[in-house]
Amino acid sequence: MNARILLLIVAAGGLAIYVAVRPQANPNDPAEEAVSPEILANRTCDVLLWRRELPGDDPEVEPAVHVTVSVVEGVGKNQLAFDFTETHGFYVETFEVDFWYKPTPDTEKNDSRLQLHYFFDDFLKANETKRLCLEVVPPELKRVGGDMGTSENWGVELTRYGRARTTDPAVLPCQNKDDNCQ
Repeated sequence: MNARILLLIVAAGGLAIYVAVRPQANPNDPAEEAVSPEILANRTCDVLLWRRELPGDDPEVEPAVHVTVSVVEGVGKNQLAFDFTETHGFYVETFEVDFWYKPTPDTEKNDSRLQLHYFFDDFLKANETKRLCLEVVPPELKRVGGDMGTSENWGVELTRYGRARTTDPAVLPCQNKDDNCQ
């Protein structure tokens, strides 16, 4: 018992030293607040979209973003594809979606045994469709019998989107390859 306590004290001390000496971001540094398109063009995807400057004009009307969900077949994974479009042809970024498993076609979100919420830190180019994918893991699928079913077994609702512009920015952000379908 004494060896366990000693080991716990040593681990806590090591953690305290790490926290004390690690580099800290300066919240008052203007470079931490916004990233110019020129700098962003030379960086990797380590900047969240909402943290970068977004030049261009705000749309005069509210964007009309639509999303559909489908099961991706033949990839050896339990993967769902989300297709985003915008009716007016605007550039739109960051999407939050709720999706749920529907054992019957009329199953509502609140009645489903598997309801998930996901944030996509990605963007939709003006006048295009953006496909983003994610994997549903087996422990999640156990709630509904372990099977993905078909596209008809999934419902989706866009709960929020981020900023929008009437046209694409001159310099587009880098695309997050982790969200691409495989």
